[in-house]
Amino acid sequence: MIWKKHLFLIEGKIERLREGIGVLVMYLPLVPRTPELAQYKDYQIHMQLVTPAAAGVYVISAQYYGVEIVQFKPAWIADYWQFRNDRYTAEHRHARQERKTVLENLGYTELA
Repeated sequence: MIWKKHLFLIEGKIERLREGIGVLVMYLPLVPRTPELAQYKDYQIHMQLVTPAAAGVYVISAQYYGVEIVQFKPAWIADYWQFRNDRYTAEHRHARQERKTVLENLGYTELA
């Protein structure tokens, strides 16, 4: 995003924040070498990682590399986290195994 004399490199991550920080750090030296962005090379460049939550280790690493963590937590994110966490319960693992068995018995081994 470009605003006045500022260029914002923005990456969004729900998970894998380390990856988001790394991508931003990788993008920074590409600004003057990228045809679409080279004209903004003299602007003040900001790197921002947008995420619903960040643990301390990621905040420390982001600060070290000059990446600002911007927290954005839409209402649906709690449901997503619950869905993600449920996938690792014994009940959900069992249900996935049952589904896989049914699909294999039907000949859908590629989808199982």
